[in-house]
Parts: sequence; structure tokens; C-alpha cells
Amino acid sequence: MKIADIGIEALRSLGDVTGIDTSVIVSVIQSATEFILGQFGEPGLYAAYIALASIAIVALGKLLKLSFAILKFVALPSVALAFVASIFLPQNFMYFLPVTVSLSSVFLLFRS
Repeated sequence: MKIADIGIEALRSLGDVTGIDTSVIVSVIQSATEFILGQFGEPGLYAAYIALASIAIVALGKLLKLSFAILKFVALPSVALAFVASIFLPQNFMYFLPVTVSLSSVFLLFRS
């Protein structure tokens, strides 16, 4: 069983579990696999696997970096600022939290 067959079977079973129609995605993957095999053979298929895996790794790395930046520059400072504001001003914590999240988000936008 080839890697593409394993991926297609996993996609079909995922569609069965979630109830999503994956037939279009499966047909695109099968036609792309057949095209690559017809034009470039097995080495071309391996190169396509490596290229797609490297693109996926880079994309996941970017998403992970973004999520840590949001945690570092938005979530933690906004909670801290809302806590400090609720101590010194008569309003409660939840009153300040949307304002501090907005300010921290603007700071993150200008930082990057």
C-alpha cells in the first residue's frame, strides 16, 4: 500500500466520522497522484510528498509562532493590565478586559 493510498483511506474514514463529503478532495488527490506518476514516475511522487510535507511544516511553524506571539503580547499583558486597572479603579476585571485586549492587539499589530 502506497502513502497516497493510506492518505486517501484516512481522508475517507475522516469523512465518514465527521459526516463531511470528502469525495471531491479524494478525486483531486487521486488525479494529482496519477498525473505525477504519469509525468515523473515514482521519484516525482516522492519529491511531491517531500515538497508538500515541507510546506506543511513551514505553515504549522508559522501558526505556532503566531499563537505564541498572541499569547505573549495579547493574552498575558491584557489580563495583567485588566487586573491592575481593577485594583486601582472602581470597575471590575471584566469591564477592563475587552479594552486591554484591544490595546494589546493594536500593540501586536504595530510591533510586527
